[in-house]
Amino acid sequence: MVRSDPDRRGAPLRVLAFAGAVALGAIACSTAQETPPPPAHEPPKEPAKEPAKEPAKEPAKPAQDAAPKDAPPPAPERKLHVKKCTVPGADPTGDLHLAALGKDGRRAEFGPLAPETAFEIWLEGLPPQKVTTQEPDPANPGQTHPVEHLRVPVAPVSIAEFDGYLANARSIRPVANEGMFVNSLLASLLEQRAVLLYYYDVLPGMKERLERAADKIDRGIAFEKVIKQNSEDDQGKMTGGWFGNNLRGENLGRYPFEQIVFGLEPGDVVGPIFDRWFAYLIACEKHSHVDEKHRQEQVLTRTVNARYAVNPLSQKDFGRIWTAIRVRSDKERILRVLPPGVQVPPPKRFGPDDIAPVGKPELPLKYRSPDDAIDGKARKDH
Repeated sequence: MVRSDPDRRGAPLRVLAFAGAVALGAIACSTAQETPPPPAHEPPKEPAKEPAKEPAKEPAKPAQDAAPKDAPPPAPERKLHVKKCTVPGADPTGDLHLAALGKDGRRAEFGPLAPETAFEIWLEGLPPQKVTTQEPDPANPGQTHPVEHLRVPVAPVSIAEFDGYLANARSIRPVANEGMFVNSLLASLLEQRAVLLYYYDVLPGMKERLERAADKIDRGIAFEKVIKQNSEDDQGKMTGGWFGNNLRGENLGRYPFEQIVFGLEPGDVVGPIFDRWFAYLIACEKHSHVDEKHRQEQVLTRTVNARYAVNPLSQKDFGRIWTAIRVRSDKERILRVLPPGVQVPPPKRFGPDDIAPVGKPELPLKYRSPDDAIDGKARKDH
């Protein structure tokens, strides 16, 4: 058996290995020529990313309470400030005083009237005010003891208030009947003062409640919110405290509103103001003067009210108060127009010069007036 030479057996294997290496080298060279390597100073570039797509925006939804497009721009918030009303008679509580009563229950203390006082009013026959004072004790020298006195409240009316009230009323419309004109205005003024005298003991509490409401307004709390929280007019609360769109001359019988309301401009707040029904803080919302659009002057107002009592006075109560009114004056021109039945002391004379002559149609009617230029003249003369 012939053995093969090991050197000759490995030769074909080496030839095949060499041929394979040459072939691999040729493939590598051809690949390198087609895709050259990137430059050494530049980093390899990443494939570009597509920009992210933003989500589609939904159309804006209108707010639930948004104002319509044609609505006027909202008025800027305004801070209100309550001012004291300077019209005479708006708040007469500070001028009230007490006078002594006699044993018969009637007023017994009469001092001289001030030069600026037209007349003073009090109520006779109604429950008086009890006042306790400290007086010397006879049983214990050098010491005092409480003594209870009965007093009657008295309300003065100044000449400036009375004349201003009449002058303002005369500026609204011509006066056809002087007597009826003065008597109707005087009755409204007497009613206001009589109610204040009747509720004399509750007036401080009413003013205190309105002062708390005014303090809220001064601190910037909305007037509408103060109405809901502080107003004591239940019906007025339900309507937002609107006092009304007042026409010029409409409140002549509700003293003293006519002079006060038409002296306000939007944003004004004044008080306290007393009439026969309530005490008020009044805010002016709109004042329309006479022009091409408005044939009459109008004022739109809101009020915060303080009531005299939970149960208002009935017509019967008003009747009792009216018959209890007493008036005193030392001014001749004022005595001409005061009802003779309420004057204290009673007038010395009451005859044809004070009333229309009876049974003499040929004589012109004469009217008494606090204005000397008009007093005693026939109706056709003024």
